[in-house]
Amino acid sequence: MDTLISNVTVVTMNEKMEILFGAYLGIEAGKISYIDTAPPEASPATIVDGTGMVCMPGLINCHTHLATTALRSYCDDLAQREQLEQQLSREDKMDRRSAKAAALLGIAECLRFGITSVSDLYYFPEAVAEAAAESGIKANIALSATGLSTKTKTLILTPTSSASSCAAQWKPGTAMTAAASA
Repeated sequence: MDTLISNVTVVTMNEKMEILFGAYLGIEAGKISYIDTAPPEASPATIVDGTGMVCMPGLINCHTHLATTALRSYCDDLAQREQLEQQLSREDKMDRRSAKAAALLGIAECLRFGITSVSDLYYFPEAVAEAAAESGIKANIALSATGLSTKTKTLILTPTSSASSCAAQWKPGTAMTAAASA
């Protein structure tokens, strides 16, 4: 066993949905290998004191737009229609580089608060995919197929070839899945 977390409160996902107090959680090769209220017989390479801590499964954010993290609270005090128009006018100015930076910030916030998996839909799937790959978070990423031009006030349909190329680049079986849909 590589690491043992001792005296930790473990929220299980077993059939009884037990919560184990003062438990021992062993990790081997990056995976949980031991959970019990009694210490394991084998000596681990590292022991971490989990007193006062809770170990639980990671949370899942089923709907997010990571690249808009940088725009949070930008127009909270506006009416809904004006808020949408202002948000879209700011999004029109985003590029791949700023979308990736904002996605990295959003991912850091997710991980800080226990979210280990996200489903993201936005205009820069390649940038979000790169950010997810760099961070190690599990991600399902899709390209937004429509948008609203703030300049012409018209609906924009994104070519599905862009979504398909992103989906081809990020193969299933990794921590990330990209999908193209209409």
